[in-house]
Amino acid sequence: MNRELINWLTRAGLDEQRSSIYLAVLARYECKAAEIAADLGMSRTAMYDNLSFLEQRGFISKVRKGRVSFFKALQPHELEARFRSQLNQLNDLLPLFSSLASSKVAQPSIQRFKDEYAARHVFEDILAKRPEEYLYISNPVETYKMLTRRYITRWIQRRVELNIRAKGIRTVRLTDPADKIFTEEKKYLRSLRYLPEHFSFSATIYLYDNSVGLISSYRENEALIINSRDISSTFRNFFEILWGVSHR
Repeated sequence: MNRELINWLTRAGLDEQRSSIYLAVLARYECKAAEIAADLGMSRTAMYDNLSFLEQRGFISKVRKGRVSFFKALQPHELEARFRSQLNQLNDLLPLFSSLASSKVAQPSIQRFKDEYAARHVFEDILAKRPEEYLYISNPVETYKMLTRRYITRWIQRRVELNIRAKGIRTVRLTDPADKIFTEEKKYLRSLRYLPEHFSFSATIYLYDNSVGLISSYRENEALIINSRDISSTFRNFFEILWGVSHR
């Protein structure tokens, strides 16, 4: 089984065994419980229990053909649509959640991520909080090593769809014509400036809402999200100083 897919499914709420069952059914498109039990070396009783759970959670559907039950997995495009719908619902409900939390002053917090998806946590948090604009300081060559090209390309498209503007300071220019999605400004709702060549950063800083996202280099493979009004304000002042000495 693909470990990357297993890891994602466990973060989506399934345990490792049920993640493996979902992927096994997906690979067969439509099958009997006995076939998956044989594939994974499980008893039929345990398989039926797990398939029932997956059916209740919407990952599996059951179709009866005569006296025989067949199982079909939620397809990849359906999986994406389902989680996107849940994210949209959450975005709509955020004001209600915020109103419940507003009676107390929010305390600063730090989230630390150290795994193969460390950088993605920061990128997804930006979209979840939907600021009108976010600021960043980066060496784009180092940043893109932390992400797959497919992911960052789709993420930029999602950001534009949400009408989130980007204001970035970069330490190096990307000159490859194939990288227009990373360099064009007007089309992708971004403003860019560049620091003099003697400036060098390995980590990337993202400023959005009252949060600071820090992504280390691929060598460390770590990311932090700091939620603090005061710390965010300080980093924003630092950004404006660098913006003033950077050039187009």
